[in-house]
Amino acid sequence: MAEKTTTTVHVFQSKTDDELWYWHVKAENGEIVGASKSGEPSEIECREQIEEFCDVLWDNIEPDYDQDSSGEWRWSLRTDIEIRGRSSEGFVDRRNAQENFELVKKMMTRPLDIVVRGRTGEIDAVP
Repeated sequence: MAEKTTTTVHVFQSKTDDELWYWHVKAENGEIVGASKSGEPSEIECREQIEEFCDVLWDNIEPDYDQDSSGEWRWSLRTDIEIRGRSSEGFVDRRNAQENFELVKKMMTRPLDIVVRGRTGEIDAVP
């Protein structure tokens, strides 16, 4: 089977009262492997967050690896200003967190297909 040449990034609006916009990327098995650092007030700002995350990846900035309060390992990609992206889950050890980051880096440095979902979860547009 040929390797996938693009990565689908899902952009969606929260169904909670805050109605902020978020993004995530899924591996081929359907598991979410990377996600937005925080919600944004508009779809446009969410898309800008994706671009900023990819820019940081292209600059080869190394992620931080930290253990959360439950002892699981997570990665976050930071600049001097703020976090640009983060792992979507915790891992039992640092090595698994590092492997997850490498997968996300590989996926997010390919051409991206952005799929936008509205508050109802239906596809509004595929730019």
